[in-house]
Parts: sequence; structure tokens; C-alpha cells
Amino acid sequence: MGMKWSTEYNTGIEVIDDQHRRILDYINEIADLKYSHDRVKMKSVLDNIIDYTQSHFTFEESLQEEANYKYRVPHKRVHDLFIKKIEAYRERFELGHEIDKELHEALSKWLIN
Repeated sequence: MGMKWSTEYNTGIEVIDDQHRRILDYINEIADLKYSHDRVKMKSVLDNIIDYTQSHFTFEESLQEEANYKYRVPHKRVHDLFIKKIEAYRERFELGHEIDKELHEALSKWLIN
């Protein structure tokens, strides 16, 4: 059974919450792939996660800029580190490593924190 959206994940910004729900959908897709070991599907989901997460972070950072959020610079650093981490998973995957469990755990922790 996959993760379910909880109201405690709400940021109070509807568009951000909608984007987080989409990321939750990707997390659940990865959970399903842990059992099928479908590498073609995993590559597709992984590519989608990277693209979507980068778009999400760019959008979130633009909102923070507009709001003059005082922690936007360190928040962007966290985003940049997270993208590097996910890209490292993709590199390992392309080398033939199984990353589904680690990726699922990393994304799940990121979403709820």
C-alpha cells in the first residue's frame, strides 16, 4: 500500500500542495516498481521525478523570491543538494544498480519533512 496524502503535509498554498501530491504519486509508483523490477518503467519514473522536482523547486523558489522569504537562499541550497542526490540515484541506476528502495525512502522523507 502506498503513501496517502495527509493534511499535515499541507503548506497552505494550494498550488504547492497540488505539486506535492503529484510527487506523492511518483513515490507510490516507485513503491509499486519495487516488486516488478521493471527497469524501463523505473527509468521513465526517475526521469519524470527529476524533471518535475526541478520544475517544482523553480516555482517554489520564485514564490519565495516574490514573498521576500528570508530563508530562500539556504532553502535553495537544500533544493540543489536534493536534485544532486536524485541525479546520483539516476547515475547509479544507469550503471545497473537497484535504487528503488533507497529512492523511495529518500523521496518519502523529503516529502514529509
